[in-house]
Amino acid sequence: MSGVEGGQDQAPASEDPGPGEHAEVEARRADAAGRHREPQQAGRRRFSWRTSVAVVLIVAGCVLAPVSVLAVWTANQVSTPAATSPTWRR
Repeated sequence: MSGVEGGQDQAPASEDPGPGEHAEVEARRADAAGRHREPQQAGRRRFSWRTSVAVVLIVAGCVLAPVSVLAVWTANQVSTPAATSPTWRR
């Protein structure tokens, strides 16, 4: 059973491919090997502007998060009236 109806389009397995077919197979193998090798040969990777913006925003978020916690704590300490503290009532 073959995938092609009638099996007329496929060469029998016992026939040897001709010299032109050998050259085509070798050319395809060389092309495939060249495509697999290209990413490894590229030593430098180019970063887009989005990468730079993302790095800057992540660093800014990491720096500003503790600053905001400190600001909220300070605001709560300053805005609490001294008259409500237990030591002031005496």
